[in-house]
Amino acid sequence: MIPINGYNGYPYYAPYPQPTPQEMYALEQRQNEKRLIKRFSWGAAIATGAFFLLANALYVPAMLLFDYIPMVSGSENELTLQLSIDLLITVIALLVPFGIVYKLFRDNYHIRPINFGKSALSFSDTVLFVIAGLALTVLAGNVTGTLSTMFEKTTGIEFMYAFFNTPTSVLGIVLYFLRGALFPAIAEEFAMRGVVMNSLRRYGDGFAIFMSAMVFALMHGNMVQTPFALLAGLVLGYAAVKTGTIWTSIIIHLLNNSFSLVLSMLLDNSSEAIANEVSAIGTSVIMLLGLISIVLLAVRKKITKPAPNRSFLPNAQRYKYFILSIPMGLVLVYMVVQTLMTIALPDILENFDFDINWIK
Repeated sequence: MIPINGYNGYPYYAPYPQPTPQEMYALEQRQNEKRLIKRFSWGAAIATGAFFLLANALYVPAMLLFDYIPMVSGSENELTLQLSIDLLITVIALLVPFGIVYKLFRDNYHIRPINFGKSALSFSDTVLFVIAGLALTVLAGNVTGTLSTMFEKTTGIEFMYAFFNTPTSVLGIVLYFLRGALFPAIAEEFAMRGVVMNSLRRYGDGFAIFMSAMVFALMHGNMVQTPFALLAGLVLGYAAVKTGTIWTSIIIHLLNNSFSLVLSMLLDNSSEAIANEVSAIGTSVIMLLGLISIVLLAVRKKITKPAPNRSFLPNAQRYKYFILSIPMGLVLVYMVVQTLMTIALPDILENFDFDINWIK
């Protein structure tokens, strides 16, 4: 029965209840978080896209430089020059855009500074996290490598992997490890764990770890390396968060890359049987030490869940606002295109006399 207000027989409807101050505050915070997460997504994606563009743009004049430097093709000097140029290009292409984004985030959104200080844990616990992290990244590399090989054998699709030849001179070896191990560990951890993850930790450590791992995977630019980069990114992010310093993830990253480079050098400079034997022994030792480290960390109750969600937004909305931005979609499209190039164009690229290691 419709209530009558007694005035000309018109029905009376009760007014809608007004939101409480607490509800108004929560609504305002949700709107602010939505806006900031989208801006952080744009910043991370634009920096990643700028990395790709700068690397490609700088590579063209670098290759023209080879036309004016007389040297024997395939010589040690040529390899040393390639390593030097590639190292310089990567330094500029990675640090410049992410450095700019970090400055903007710090000035405008007051993200927490990157912690290059001491670990929040004891020295022994930090070492255990490093060993455990190394073991998990090596395991992730073996698992994803095996799955990739199985995929290639099953489908008949072969991916084109771009690597430098291993050098033999002292300078070449030093540059080889600078380019393949030390610099990626420092620069990529600054960009991913320092800039991307730090900016998102206010919305929960689990969210920040996963999103930085996703951007880390996209930054590799192809679906061949993406699965490993995603798993490794989760390990590196968790280690950095739990120890409270980015040095932990830098050291894990450095050790993992160095292990891979050592195996590559063995494979190029010794028999395949010896290289496989060293790889099996090294991997087994790392796995054993990693298992012991994980057990000790668990006993000491150092392996815990990331800090709980401190966001006013539901989990699904936070992930949606970060992932489904226009720049992030463009980065994903670029990654798909690069992956297709490694499948469809190897025969064409082989006809050109240049190194394609710059394709990230």
